[in-house]
Amino acid sequence: MLIEKIAVARACYALSLLMLMCLGPLQAQERVYDLSWKVDGPLLGGMGVLGVVYLLQDQELAELTEAEVLSLNSASINALDRPATTYWNGDLSQLSDWTQQAAYVLPLALFAKEEVRKEWGAVAVIVVEAVGITGGLTQLSKHSVRRIRPFVYNESVPLSSKLTKTARRSFFSGHTSNCAVFSFVAASIYADMYPDRDHKALVWSAATGLSVATAALRVGAGKHFVSDVLVGLAVGGGIGYVVPKLHKRAKGGDLSWAVYPGAATLRYRF
Repeated sequence: MLIEKIAVARACYALSLLMLMCLGPLQAQERVYDLSWKVDGPLLGGMGVLGVVYLLQDQELAELTEAEVLSLNSASINALDRPATTYWNGDLSQLSDWTQQAAYVLPLALFAKEEVRKEWGAVAVIVVEAVGITGGLTQLSKHSVRRIRPFVYNESVPLSSKLTKTARRSFFSGHTSNCAVFSFVAASIYADMYPDRDHKALVWSAATGLSVATAALRVGAGKHFVSDVLVGLAVGGGIGYVVPKLHKRAKGGDLSWAVYPGAATLRYRF
């Protein structure tokens, strides 16, 4: 297991170096991003609302009881998710912690170059918004759905490990959504700041690979069903991709949005 940990640590370090090496010099150009109340007001406001709702719901969440555990039957789980009820691996769970933490480094790697630091305020706000909204939606879903984790169905797992609040928080995967949003927001910013660089495909591949690896580890650890991690990938990756696009300066082909009383619009201008 020590060898595996060292291998993961090296992979995480190599991934961070890869991001740094890919950030070559930019030609002189105008700002890439703009901040505005039209965009940032709803995003920051949404973060606040999600945070309040989470705090209120967390107080209501009760620990799983022994009676609830004994009443569970894996036959009631759909065919896609059922195999996860047989998994339980603490080492894989720990490795998924490592891969998630590796993703935290990627947005910071963007600040290694002066060109990105010139827009540090906008880039920092974009990252905070993407991460905050993803985290808020993840926690809201966990506390609203209260899906029981797959390892709780596994009879070989000690009962003491099942009688917790977190045993009710399977949907959707927080490790996966967090890893995906950090990875994809970094890749999306990179693609916007360096539109002509040949390394974009490599950066997107690294972001996707790290997120998928985290998802697979969470399933293998018995912490999540396949559907949990698929939704986590979609939410984290989607938000990480879209939020930087919403802040791009208006040009042909840009994505924009607006919020009005009782309605919201999302527009792509060619």
